[in-house]
This record gives sequence, structure tokens and C-alpha cells, in this order.
Amino acid sequence: MVQGDGPLGLAHQPGPGPKALRVHTGPEGQHEWRLGPLICYEDILPRFARGVAAEGIHAFVNLTNDSWFGKSKEQDQHMGLAVLRTIENRRALLRSVNAGISVYVDPAGRVLQRIDSTNPDEDGPSPPPASSPRCR
Repeated sequence: MVQGDGPLGLAHQPGPGPKALRVHTGPEGQHEWRLGPLICYEDILPRFARGVAAEGIHAFVNLTNDSWFGKSKEQDQHMGLAVLRTIENRRALLRSVNAGISVYVDPAGRVLQRIDSTNPDEDGPSPPPASSPRCR
């Protein structure tokens, strides 16, 4: 950050371009996953997604907030455009939306997991009932 007139006196400057987020897994971190972060509407921009994919990623990871769409079809449209980026780039997509459609999409564009949430406080996962074996 650089001193400026933005919030808290900070100015934002663009970085050098997209970069892969490298995550190491396994007992000794021997497996590396390269994830391509896409924030909000970056998941619908073909040229930007291509730049992220060119970093040699295994999957796109999209974090977004579709709450301003309400219960309209715009949530489906936003998700559908993100699916097109997976097909174009042959990369999987992990999409986490705090109020909208969260999905796991394979590189062929098939939605393998989907969770719809319009209001995370009302529509999110519910805890199991107290009588459930998972609670004993």
C-alpha cells in the first residue's frame, strides 16, 4: 500500500498480474495445489480468467457476494458465466458465495455439487438434531 486519499489514508495500486495461490498438502507438504483466485466478478471475465489459468493452476477459486441480486435469476446467470470460464480453460471451479450459489464444477463444466443460499443466516446448513448419532 501507498499513502493516499483512500480509506484510512491508503491508496491501492495494481499488482503485476494474476498469480497462483500455492497450497501444500500431505504429511510433509509434498503435494502442491495451484489455485487461481478470482474475486467477485473476475469469474466472468474471459481474458482475466485466461491469465489466471496460464499460471498453471489446478482449479479456479471464486469468492463472491451475490446478495444484492436477491432471489432473482441473476444469481444463476453469474454462476453460469463462471461455468463457461471452466469450460474455456479446462480448469475446475470452487465457488463460495456467502449469499448465492456455491458450486464445485469439473473442468468439463459439469456442476457436481451445488448449495443455494439466499440468506446465510436462514438458508445455511443446520446443525444435526440433538438425537443424531453425530451429536452423542
